[in-house]
Amino acid sequence: RTWNWNTRNWNTRTRNWNTRTRNTRTWNRNTRAGNRNTQNRNRNTWNRNTRTCNRNWNTRTWNRNWNTR
Repeated sequence: RTWNWNTRNWNTRTRNWNTRTRNTRTWNRNTRAGNRNTQNRNRNTWNRNTRTCNRNWNTRTWNRNWNTR
């Protein structure tokens, strides 16, 4: 009886967690704060700025290590 109750609660918590994770995009699309957070996250996305991030990282690394090369 206790094992079944714990199992049912575990499945419910897991299902709710998966539902929240799945609804993240809808929440971000339908909420002002969600849209603002999505824009901030996209502004800092590595995939969109890979070339810039790599160039800046290489520049910083070169400037930090230029007299040791």
